[in-house]
Amino acid sequence: MAGFAQYGITAQKLKAAQAKVTDLAAASALQKKRKGEAKSATEKRDHCLAELHDWLSDFRAVAKIALAEDPQPLEALSILQRSA
Repeated sequence: MAGFAQYGITAQKLKAAQAKVTDLAAASALQKKRKGEAKSATEKRDHCLAELHDWLSDFRAVAKIALAEDPQPLEALSILQRSA
């Protein structure tokens, strides 16, 4: 401590600086954790959207076959058929 005293650094200042470093390390770890959680949530969302897209494609194909003779319900489902 004698060496620090000549620069005006006291034990109290060292403890305060150490507390700030500890707080910064904790904040950095929390930020890293939240980034990981956000990435995981984004991947899960994208996977669910892909599954929904696949299901909807199948649904549209089945609806077109089932309602081929009456295109009015298809229009209600926003499935547009080309006119022959």
